[in-house]
Amino acid sequence: MTWDDIKGAMPVIAPVLAALAILVRGSARRSGQNPMPPAIALAGFLFTLITIAVAWPVTSRPLFAGALRSDNLGLFAALLSTLAGIGTVLISVDYLKRRGRNHAEYYALVLFGVTGMSVMGMSSNLLSLLLGLELMSLVLYVLAGFFREESRSIESSIKYFLTGSFATGLFLFGMGLVYGASGSLDLDALGLALADSHYRSLALVGVGFLVAGFAFKIAAAPFHMWLPDVYEGAPTPVTAFMATGVKIAAFTAIVRVFSAVYQVDNDSLRSALWWIAVLTMSVGNLAALVQKNVKRMLAYSAIAHAGYLLVALVAMRGEPDEGGALSFGTSEAARGILYYLLAYLTANLGAFGVLSHFEREGGKGLDYEDLSGLRAKYPFLSLALALFMLSLAGIPGTAGFIGKLLVFGSAVETGAALDRDSFVLLAILGILNSLVGLYYYLRVLIQLYVKDLPDTERDRLPVMASPAFGGVIVIAFAATIWLGVGPDFFHLGLGVEPALQMVQQALASLR
Repeated sequence: MTWDDIKGAMPVIAPVLAALAILVRGSARRSGQNPMPPAIALAGFLFTLITIAVAWPVTSRPLFAGALRSDNLGLFAALLSTLAGIGTVLISVDYLKRRGRNHAEYYALVLFGVTGMSVMGMSSNLLSLLLGLELMSLVLYVLAGFFREESRSIESSIKYFLTGSFATGLFLFGMGLVYGASGSLDLDALGLALADSHYRSLALVGVGFLVAGFAFKIAAAPFHMWLPDVYEGAPTPVTAFMATGVKIAAFTAIVRVFSAVYQVDNDSLRSALWWIAVLTMSVGNLAALVQKNVKRMLAYSAIAHAGYLLVALVAMRGEPDEGGALSFGTSEAARGILYYLLAYLTANLGAFGVLSHFEREGGKGLDYEDLSGLRAKYPFLSLALALFMLSLAGIPGTAGFIGKLLVFGSAVETGAALDRDSFVLLAILGILNSLVGLYYYLRVLIQLYVKDLPDTERDRLPVMASPAFGGVIVIAFAATIWLGVGPDFFHLGLGVEPALQMVQQALASLR
């Protein structure tokens, strides 16, 4: 380990230092009365953002003997993970205070979770990827059951732990097969093993188990059964953290892994992913149609969005470089995945943030009927929730529309380049699924703006929001619009084009 390794890994190290500071400082006072833990967490995240900004763009180089890689893709993953952590902390403070559970260890766990997510995004080795995956997962198991007095929170934690453990087993078995085929756990060796005719079959089976492990984590069908109950039972800010952070970490890692896997074209693997994408989109959207609880609806919606991202993964292809290897630095599909993650972060974090404010004791207040007429009591929060729903639906003028345009457009482009209609059909099925999803997103708007406030709610005083909570909703609201239509006013580096340029820079170091 050298000083250069430490500097390159600061986006991973900084949250750990902040978490340790919280654990030491938090024990000095009663957690419920101590304002320091969230402040320390935010300071740690701010320092992480500074290290990312100073390093960007970075020349790709290995860290810690090749376990991690300091490159723009890793920094991008750390950036989005850190933003998810900041949003989670800001929407958690009010929520936990109302529930009497504003404990220091909660914020330390969020910091450790972001560390695991960043490690996943920066991993160039399957072993370090597994370590990041497990750190993130262990944190989320605990956070899901943070309300120990509520049976549904404990049930959420247990279900997540059991399915997550099974996913880890599949991933480990895949790692073993890949190591047997290549003699290494480096991602570069994975592509070489697939190209070797003697070990190709063994390596391909190993990749299949790796895909199954990833599928559990992103809740791709048919590995999605755990997600609705876990999302519904976990504290709402934790659900926001899971919904955004896990997808960011998993899909940036998937992009890195598949840039090695796709060095050798394999129709059978793409065909399997094609069917998984279609099944995931369809199951998620159809199940969301019949939900009565908005939080549970968003859980099934998350499954559908995993399917949309898989559309781009199926379509991802590289261009030969000077050495004959495929480079994915200019892949439209990979660009679509990263931009989609950015759009998904703003809309989903904002939506769950608003729901956490609407939620009452015991997780009540989150059925569709409970949103009736809330425009009268919470005019801005209702408007914000409506916008977030429209972005998740992919309505033009929102960040979600640009994300879906890039994802489905990449499938059409790949189909035209390879002269294969299956990619175009996949894009069409994705668009049709988006139209189905429009129904359950619009139901939220109908409840907010068409239905009237029940008489029983007229005398109930609205819950006051703190400036910190209001700030994160305002930022998510503005980002959702700006990333959908906004030009780069005043050269601030914001808007669609600057965001796309940043995504392109993130991919530049990807082979």
